[in-house]
Parts: sequence; structure tokens; C-alpha cells
Amino acid sequence: MGFLTTVSATFAVTAGAAAYYMRRKISKDWIDLRKLDLPHCQGQTVVITGGNVGLGYETAAALCQRQAKRIVLLCRNTTSGQEAATKLMANCATKVDCFKLDLASLASVRACAAQLQDVPIDVLILNAGVWLPEHNKTQDGFEMHFGVNHLGHFLLTQLLVVKDRIVFVASSLLASGQLDMEKQDFVYDGRQPDPQAKPSRVPLGYSDSKLMNALTCREFSTRLTTGGTCYAVCPGFCRSSLGRNVNVAWYQRILMVPLFGLIHRTTVQGSYNIVYCVLQEKSKMKNGRLYRDGEEHLNDVVDAFAAATSKKLWALTESLINKIK
Repeated sequence: MGFLTTVSATFAVTAGAAAYYMRRKISKDWIDLRKLDLPHCQGQTVVITGGNVGLGYETAAALCQRQAKRIVLLCRNTTSGQEAATKLMANCATKVDCFKLDLASLASVRACAAQLQDVPIDVLILNAGVWLPEHNKTQDGFEMHFGVNHLGHFLLTQLLVVKDRIVFVASSLLASGQLDMEKQDFVYDGRQPDPQAKPSRVPLGYSDSKLMNALTCREFSTRLTTGGTCYAVCPGFCRSSLGRNVNVAWYQRILMVPLFGLIHRTTVQGSYNIVYCVLQEKSKMKNGRLYRDGEEHLNDVVDAFAAATSKKLWALTESLINKIK
């Protein structure tokens, strides 16, 4: 019995050391704001969609600590949003408010924007998003990923005046995104999987919508008239509530937990990428580009679509928005 106990203990220590080493190796190039000398956002008003939980909340917390004048959380669940606002204000001098925003309803987006008309916005962070295994519909009949992750944010950005910068939270998964501007299947029904291709665990609509985020950022950067700038950001593969609607069998969860424990970022670590794009000096960044860990990221993929697709996507999006008043 003593021998087995010794063997088990030795195995546990070895496995733990190996996991620690792998985690350090995987995360060594991740951005860490504690090691960067970034300016504070003193005196600025920052608006964050989905700021009540996950990446949005941690981003708000970081900006509060960096002396933002005011944070406005735009949330579908205002009860959760008010709780988050109260929690944030308990630890800083920043004024934190919460407004109702349901990105699945263009009427809600317009109502929210109307409430913000008198708010001098320095920074807008488009963080909220959905990841759904099925092609659900928004209240206006659009495919949910397209409607929430792209269309709602597009309208919000058009309706608000942002003085300093806009940050689109995208994803590396945009690399598998596709946009057929002739079929436009992504608008109402969602892109259907290729029957000859290997099934994807990532909703096609999610990848496509994240590509739209990067393309919209690129196009907005050429159209802004306020002197502001736009950046897209990949926060990395984070442990968050984004995939809460995905059904995974219990035995799969058991197998996945050790692996994800090695490669997942925490929401705090993921938020570092967003905060970097909010605070880094503009002279050290390129307008309209996608960033991760303080470096340009996957811009070759975005470039491949940008010339032929971004303007078409912009025109299509505007026409769809104008049909629903």
C-alpha cells in the first residue's frame, strides 16, 4: 500500500510540474498590462456593450482602476448590469451607469442610442456577442450571430458620436469565416456547412460575424470624421460565459477540462487585450487594424477580404438597417 501511495504521489507531482511548465510556455507571450507603461484614461467616458459580465466587466474594472471619469455599461440584463455597476463603484471613484441594450432588437439599439445622445463619449467598446449552436433569429428576423455581433453594433456605432476611439472585439476564429456577398445567406438563415467538410465545433455564424467585425472596423477607420480611430482586437481563447448555450456531454467536459486549463486565458487576462487597444498611444498603433497581445494579428486574412467585401458589407448593412425603423 505504501508503494502505491508513493507512486501515486510521484505521478501527481510530475503531472502537476509538467502542466505548470506547459502553461508557462503557452502563456509566455500573452500581454500583461502589469508589465506595460500605458497611460491612464483619466477624464474619459467609456461605453461598453455587455459590460456586466466576463470580458466586458473585467475591462470596465481595469479602466476604473485607471481613473476613467465615467463608465457606461450597456446590457440586455439591466438587473445584472446595475449589480455590476454597484460592485465597480465600491472599489473606485469612477461613476458607473447601466443602460438597457438588446442587440437582437434594432428598436432597442435606437432607444439606447437616444439615451446616450447627451453623453460625451470618448471610447466605445463593442464587446457583447453571442455564440449559439443553432441558427436562431433576432427580433427583426436576422440570423442571431449576424444580427447581434454585427448588425446591432453597426447601428449603435452609426448613431453615437465617439470622440477618441472605437474598439471592436473580434476573434481569431474569423480566419475560418466566409462571406458570400452574392448569396448573402448569412443575413437571415446563416451559412450552411459544406457536407464534404469536417464538422466544425465553432458555429459558422460566429466565425463569419467576427470577420464582419474586423471588416467593419477597417471600413469605419476610413469614414470617421471626428478625428477618432478604430481598432479590432482578439482577446484570445478565454474562459467565459460565451459558450454557455453549447451542450457538451459530461464525459466530454471531464476530458476537456485539463486541456482547456492549459490553454484558456482568464477573463482578466483576455481583458488585457481590450484595455491595450483603449489605452495604447495612437502613434504606436495603426488605424483599422486587428491586434492581439500588443501586435498586429491576422491582418493578412482581413486584407484578403477587405478590398472586395468591406464596402459591399457596409452597403448591405446600411440597406438592412434602413428597412427597419
